[in-house]
Formats: sequence, structure tokens, C-alpha cells
Amino acid sequence: MAGQLFFEIVDSEAGSFGKSKEKFGLYENLFHETSLPDLVGTNLSFKDIKAPVVLMNFWASWCTPCLKEFPSLNKLRAMFDKKDLQILGVNSDEEEQIKNIKKTIQKYDIKFDVLVDKESKVTSKYLISEIPMSIIYHKGKVVDVVTGETDFSSPEFTAKLNKWLGKKEK
Repeated sequence: MAGQLFFEIVDSEAGSFGKSKEKFGLYENLFHETSLPDLVGTNLSFKDIKAPVVLMNFWASWCTPCLKEFPSLNKLRAMFDKKDLQILGVNSDEEEQIKNIKKTIQKYDIKFDVLVDKESKVTSKYLISEIPMSIIYHKGKVVDVVTGETDFSSPEFTAKLNKWLGKKEK
């Protein structure tokens, strides 16, 4: 009985909308097919990314919690080499997208890659229903999904990142 209760608890957690095994599988399949342009129109094909850990952050310029995350994402960018961690900010603004992205980059001094999701096509394919939302991949496999405003430079998150990278904490 205790074992069954344990599995029911685990299954109910695993079955949550954002962290279901089916969702992880979808994210993993889509990752290798995804390609998005940056602000100057240069396409980044995700399958060509060499970093073992990729943090894919979905955001919009009108989303206050999204904007509040940017300082921690900038700190994270400074803490880890790009060869170990690729941070991709996927913007889904609908109106004046490029103008709003440029304003946001300047205001928050964004240090990570910002990609343009015109008409939210990629956001829709990934079934993103709330932002901010981040999907963290390790060698192409989903290791975490984070919804809501998050401190990515926190000791807890950087400890996970070091673990995924096989690094000992300093």
C-alpha cells in the first residue's frame, strides 16, 4: 500500500501539465527541428548548438515577470562559459516586435541570445501557455521546465547546472 501511494504521488507530480513525460518528449523532438532568426535575420538552428546545456526562455516585452528574470539570466550568462551553457531568449511579441526587443535589450543590457518568434509559431508548437517559461536541455534531453519568474543565478539553480555539466562547485 505504501509503495502504491508513493507511485501515485510521483505519478501525480510527473503528470503535471508543465512537467509531463509527453511534454518532455515533445520538447526534445521539437528542439532538433527548431530554427529561429536573431534580430539581424541570421537563423540559429538549434541542432547546431554545441553547448551541452541549453536554457530556452520564452518571454515578451510586456510580461513583467519575464523582465524581472533578465538580471538573473545576465548573471548566469556571466557565470558560465558559452561553450557550456547557451541561453536562448525566444521573444513572442506580436506588435512592433523588433522595436520592442531592441528597447528591452538596451534597457536590461541583455547578454544572451535573443531570437525572434514571428507570429509566435515556435511558442505555439511548444504549447507554451504561460510566460515566462524556460526549458532546460542537457545534451538534447529535457532536464527541467521552469514556469514563472525565476532567479536563475540562485545557488540552487547554479548547483543543478554544475551537476548537469559534471562540475564540482567552488
